[in-house]
Amino acid sequence: MAFDSVNRREFLGLTTAGIAGGMLGLTASVSAIPQSEAWDPHKPLVCTGRALVVQPVLMYHVVQKRPATSWKSWGGVQSDEAAATEAGRIDADLQALCSKAQFPLTILPTVKVKSVDEAAKVHEGQYDAVIVCAASGSGDLLKACFAP
Repeated sequence: MAFDSVNRREFLGLTTAGIAGGMLGLTASVSAIPQSEAWDPHKPLVCTGRALVVQPVLMYHVVQKRPATSWKSWGGVQSDEAAATEAGRIDADLQALCSKAQFPLTILPTVKVKSVDEAAKVHEGQYDAVIVCAASGSGDLLKACFAP
């Protein structure tokens, strides 16, 4: 049989035979691969590496009273005392979350930030992620709270 005179039926027959022969060899090699363990959603996750360290940041601004003008901004954090109370609430909420986490998690104490310089100092610490709780303040202060 010459290859220049193969008709469509011969071509389809040869192609089918080639595919069938390839599949027979493929099934033998696939069956030699060990089957992986089925996924069990109730099995605890494998935790590799170290704990995730999170640094919470409370961003706020203490406004100064100015006569004959609207000087208070929105929100309940208007003083250092209110910021300390809010930081305590944030710490308590995050510690409750930490106790429910299904992976190693460390929550650092909340840092109170009122200026861009204080925000820059936060980035000198050792942590993996930052949570910014913005109570009040400028856009520049918010940008400074995130890592450069």
